[in-house]
Amino acid sequence: MTKKYKIGVIGVGVWGCHSLERELLNTGMCELKSVCGGDEFGAGLYEDALVGAKAYAQELNAEFVASPEDIINDPEIDIVSVMSAPSIKAQWLIKALQNDKYVVTDKPLGLTLEEAQAVCEAEDVSKAHGFMLGGYHIRPAVAKLIALLEQGKLGEVKAVSVRLNFTGGVYPGFNPTKRWGSEIPGGESVTIGSHGLITAMKLVGAPIEEVFQVRKNDFYEQYEAAGADDYAIYNVKFANGAVANVSTGRLPYRIPNEDILVELTGTEGYAQITGTELKVYPGGKIFDGQFNASELLRGVFTQFINSISDANVKPLTSLKDGLELQKIFNYYRII
Repeated sequence: MTKKYKIGVIGVGVWGCHSLERELLNTGMCELKSVCGGDEFGAGLYEDALVGAKAYAQELNAEFVASPEDIINDPEIDIVSVMSAPSIKAQWLIKALQNDKYVVTDKPLGLTLEEAQAVCEAEDVSKAHGFMLGGYHIRPAVAKLIALLEQGKLGEVKAVSVRLNFTGGVYPGFNPTKRWGSEIPGGESVTIGSHGLITAMKLVGAPIEEVFQVRKNDFYEQYEAAGADDYAIYNVKFANGAVANVSTGRLPYRIPNEDILVELTGTEGYAQITGTELKVYPGGKIFDGQFNASELLRGVFTQFINSISDANVKPLTSLKDGLELQKIFNYYRII
């Protein structure tokens, strides 16, 4: 019988942190052992965070433990799903890596650039490594375009434009409080913006060199009251000379079939992604990138699990990608 990797969860029900352990379980290659949660892990969806975390553990037939240290120090646990708020996330990622635990987390890696750097330094000396969920490069249309770029089909990338907005108002049930605003390095510029920014980073394939960014409060009084933006625009210059423009936010109105829009200009061609469809010029060839979301995520997490036993397999989004992302949020000029 093939071994199943055992998972421990640090932080349950925190706003902006998906339950990545559920996706790990969906691969059929893991089982959940322990859960730790409570109010100290960040603003979240439970009125009583401790009660909610205990109910979550019971729902998934896992044991509830009082301290993250119980998970970090458990020799039976292979993977730690760190779902705490960014303000305290880095410390648990670091401790898990120091104990040679593999880690999965949502974006971003932390609250500051220094924290993200420390996480990557811990990974460098650990026997284990991590995976950060974020970006639309995992989608078939974007993955196809990246493959074409790697084959040199469009020449050298010169410019990328990404537009990614979630529409239809504030996420149902979400309350952007001041506490939540203090626990992340930005509002929708982080929660939505990370996906657009990582997508641009993967398309260009070079380190970030300079960033001009504008974070705005255009639509929601509750975001402004929480000290968090609801819209952002980024102009990014990369080390290879390519530039990217990324606009992202949460719109109050509904746009039918709203999805990511991408334009890429290369020295030998041009590409456009509208939702799941990729068009490549010259020639106007169309690639239909429709996908099943559950199957796509299962493949993404299966690849991470396979990376544990095979050094030739790499997670689709690394902690090093998270460090580049954190540079945008914390290091460069904000106007």
